[in-house]
Amino acid sequence: MKKQLMMVGLMVMIQSGLTAQTIWNSSPITFKKENYANFNKAENQDRITDKVWITRQNSLPIYNYLVDELYLSPKGTLWAFGKISDGVENLKFDFWVNMINASPPGMLDKDMVMYLVEENIYINIKFTDWTTDGQGGGFSYTRSTGSMGDSLWTGTSMTFTKSDSADWTLPANQDRITNNVWITRANQRGIFNIRYEREYINTSGISSTRVSSPAGTKWAYGTIADGVESLTFVPWINIVDESPPDAVSSDMVLFLVDDSIYIDIHFTSWTSGGEGGGFSYERSTGNMSQTLWTGAKTTFTKADYADWTEATSQDRITDKVWITRDDSMGIFNAAAETGYTQSSTLPTGTRWAFGKTGDGIQNLNFGYFLDVIESEPPSIIGKNMVLHLIKDDIYIDIKFNSWTSGENGGGGGFSYTRASAPSASIQSVGMSPGSIFPNPASDDLWVEWEEGMQHLQIEILDQNGRLLKSEKVNRNASIDIRDLSNGLYQVRLISETSIETGKLLIVR
Repeated sequence: MKKQLMMVGLMVMIQSGLTAQTIWNSSPITFKKENYANFNKAENQDRITDKVWITRQNSLPIYNYLVDELYLSPKGTLWAFGKISDGVENLKFDFWVNMINASPPGMLDKDMVMYLVEENIYINIKFTDWTTDGQGGGFSYTRSTGSMGDSLWTGTSMTFTKSDSADWTLPANQDRITNNVWITRANQRGIFNIRYEREYINTSGISSTRVSSPAGTKWAYGTIADGVESLTFVPWINIVDESPPDAVSSDMVLFLVDDSIYIDIHFTSWTSGGEGGGFSYERSTGNMSQTLWTGAKTTFTKADYADWTEATSQDRITDKVWITRDDSMGIFNAAAETGYTQSSTLPTGTRWAFGKTGDGIQNLNFGYFLDVIESEPPSIIGKNMVLHLIKDDIYIDIKFNSWTSGENGGGGGFSYTRASAPSASIQSVGMSPGSIFPNPASDDLWVEWEEGMQHLQIEILDQNGRLLKSEKVNRNASIDIRDLSNGLYQVRLISETSIETGKLLIVR
């Protein structure tokens, strides 16, 4: 008897896990690839993001140079006629060649929206030129960009504190806002961006090719609600007029230059007089609201003496938090740390509280793991707790089931049961163009589809849309998933004519 096919409720292609939509609707630019121009050169590719580079050979359609699979051109994109202002939820997205009905000249001067699937970005675009009949592959379009005002972080606030005399070289004492900006401060003087600077630099009033710290940032008094275009942005030392304590309690906006992100920020303390370099602020985040994970329960177990560096020994909850433990001592975040240290702030990027999300997170008392459990891990077994993932602003119900202790740590085993994303309920449904089974799965994932297709592409992504596996499989083939940890994943089945997305639950 055929195995039961199980798949979580289908999602349309333009849904991307927990990631918020990003609308690019500012500062139009024009891209043009001349006839017979070398499509291998950067200047003849529209490098929109690090995943999508649009170009065209001397004939044929446009495609994504990074992928070079013309039958899904451009891979990683979907298209619709219309404008972002029409409401992207009202537009009908499809592959580019389907949408234009295989006739590129017919799309000239028409309003269109391009959707970058993995990044969840929508872009207004209008083609203005297209060379036909294999006469050189020239084309041009005007599209919106993500520059001024597209990335306004107005989500839930978080507080960052660097205590007096704390080691500023440790990640726990750096506000790692993005990959480009890590704000911290030494035991005196001003704040700086330790991602690119070793110390605070003040070039105000002197001739220098260097900029004042923090590198890659500009600052203004006011709030995002005032309209960033109306604010005057200058280096930090200029905005505080070389007197940081005067900025405490003032509304400010931080602009991350390379990321083009605007952030509401409010300094709440500043230690002056060279007395330790402490400071704190509250700032907005990129999350539009708190996310409560209350979906299907999943159990993670790290066995005694299991190799913590292996993915199967890490609970990879998101791309920022991978919980594990060595053969002794406490748990830590393998995505941010290379092992357990004596720091009381581990696992980095997390806060913990006793209770349940149903109690109301505003009523819970969150703190660092060791502080909450009072350095006695076995005492928490069987107790309801809530795990807060700081950067993702996700709250998760969690209950520890076991903890190995004793002489020399006893092997470092532990286990817990936690909630997964809200969409984790399992239903028995099919998936076109093919099906996967079993679901939940543990070691191997089988794929089958109707006759008539030569192959199928299967992609497995985490809940933040990060691609973990991508394989082109033959009919009735299997995929080894033993390198993936327990949890909920997105699955995409891609044929020559369609893409379908569903959910996969891995449980061992």
